[in-house]
Amino acid sequence: MGIFERNIDVLRRRQPELAERVSACSVGPSLVVRESKSGPPTLAVVVPGQGPRLLHSAQDPVEEARRLAAKYDEARTENVVALGLGLGYHVLEYLKRDHDRDFMLVVEPDLERFRCCLEQVDFSTAIEAHNIFFAAGLAPLDVFKMVRAEECSLVRNGLKAIKHPPSIALDPVYYHELIQRLQDAITYALVNNNSRDKSWRHYARNMARNVPAAMGLPGVNGLFGAFDGVPAIVVSAGPSLGKNVRELAHAKGRAVIIAVDTAIHVLLDHGVAPDLVVSIDFSSNNMRYFGGIDTMALRLVVDSEIYPPILDAFEGTRFYAEITNKSASRWFSQTVGARGGFDKGLSVAHTAFLLALEMGCRPVALVGQDLAYTGDMSHVKGAAMSRVEAGGTDTGNVIVVPDIFGRPVNSHASMVVFLKHFEELLHDRAARLPDGCIDATEGGARIAGTRPMTLKEFIARTCVRHVDIDGVLDAAASAATPTSGKHALGRVESMRRELRAVVRDATACRSTLRTILNEVGKGRCDAARIRRLQTRYAREAAALESHTEAFELLADALTRAMTIMRDRRLASPSMVGRLDVQGQAEAVRQFVTVVDDVIEAAEFWIGLLREVTAGIAAREGAVVAGSSASEGLGVTGQNR
Repeated sequence: MGIFERNIDVLRRRQPELAERVSACSVGPSLVVRESKSGPPTLAVVVPGQGPRLLHSAQDPVEEARRLAAKYDEARTENVVALGLGLGYHVLEYLKRDHDRDFMLVVEPDLERFRCCLEQVDFSTAIEAHNIFFAAGLAPLDVFKMVRAEECSLVRNGLKAIKHPPSIALDPVYYHELIQRLQDAITYALVNNNSRDKSWRHYARNMARNVPAAMGLPGVNGLFGAFDGVPAIVVSAGPSLGKNVRELAHAKGRAVIIAVDTAIHVLLDHGVAPDLVVSIDFSSNNMRYFGGIDTMALRLVVDSEIYPPILDAFEGTRFYAEITNKSASRWFSQTVGARGGFDKGLSVAHTAFLLALEMGCRPVALVGQDLAYTGDMSHVKGAAMSRVEAGGTDTGNVIVVPDIFGRPVNSHASMVVFLKHFEELLHDRAARLPDGCIDATEGGARIAGTRPMTLKEFIARTCVRHVDIDGVLDAAASAATPTSGKHALGRVESMRRELRAVVRDATACRSTLRTILNEVGKGRCDAARIRRLQTRYAREAAALESHTEAFELLADALTRAMTIMRDRRLASPSMVGRLDVQGQAEAVRQFVTVVDDVIEAAEFWIGLLREVTAGIAAREGAVVAGSSASEGLGVTGQNR
């Protein structure tokens, strides 16, 4: 078996999709392999108009790689991304170092160069022995997604870039964008981690308290595909909305108008009632968006973490959307019944846009989606959200971006995060919008993947036929079947039993861990006793880990625990038979922290489930009473 065959065989087991792409390509004449004076091959890339450019030393590429690797110094656990591969000598040198990292990602933008490397240098042992992955022939955005999937590891261990200068010199624009994307991935990981760590109790409390109401709500799955080929206009509350909000009246009945909650007041003030309003924020601040308006004629789309009083106070039709990015989502959906879920993105505007796609709408236009301080303001006049002058007091986070005309405009770090995620969504869903997405904001930041157009022109071109939008939405709402109280109570009680078992087993683990700490803290350790305690702990931890459904519910509450544990299980083999006193003491203290967090989260949810049970019982009593009254009066129930 030759070098390439060995490499591709191992790669196929680790990254099968990449192995297939590499096998299907061939090395072209622009790549020239030569033998160096020291023996190992070197590689030259023929650049049109410039001739061949060496990626490695013509004298001794291996020694050159040693010198390059020696320039980088990192912690043993720090994750690594290699920017540029060439023939990979520097990567192999780097892997010789003692380390305990979670992963090493090697990026090579050119698939032919990657194949050439696999044909010339044996990577099979390195791939098998190390947690090394390759991003070959991928756009920076796709590399970003690979890195972002390692969120817990990024938070715990960070990410260090090692650069192969000749490779970067060949593709400077690519690597410039890639470095920005990698920085974004780290930022996302830190922000998401901090958000979960600070807010999981709010998420959990809202989810639990929304169970009784959600049992009776129609789901957005009744809307999926309901508006195939019908235009949609997604309305946000950016400052440019003031330019064209009046045009929306001409789209009524000809396009599905989906407004984010912050824009409701502005639309209603101009006589435009949106077909759907989307509200997903867990914060009580969202109540102000609905203050002082008659909601009876409106339709609201919410998810499970919406602030409960909003759901209770809204008098119009309400649709429930499952969310897929919270640990309690699956349990919630199993309890209240399937209602249809989709990615909600990072903001309510993302959610509204993604909902339009799920409903089959096309084309889709964005309005009021400035993502910048257009006119030095953050929001349109009249929006419930406070208007902020450019940067306000947070001038350190002001970022200059190009606007739709290519001119510089001030934005904010948080807006840029939303901007880039919009671009990611558009990139991933391009096939669902064959004519592209229209940016009809008429101002604000340039959103890659959109085509600027005035709202008036969009309506004239695409909103040309009448559609019974109200009829379709009302039919979807009335077709829903409420979830039975018996089913929901059964799911709640089953989870409560699981959580009680988690507390029981975690408490046993904690007791044993503390006993181990006491033994280690003694002047002279009894090695045999420590071994017995370790064996007991491993047995207790295995029992704790068996409660997989409960841990799925609790995951968002265990952010700190997950960053401590990384991919290690509680019943870690390293805990059994290990007698390094100092090293073990630190490991045991970390495990105690993990178990403490597990107990706290489980007990919190047990208390919430008591509230859920009471809420379901109260709802069932109200439904029975309402049904009796309706039978006597000859009326049907409402969507309440």
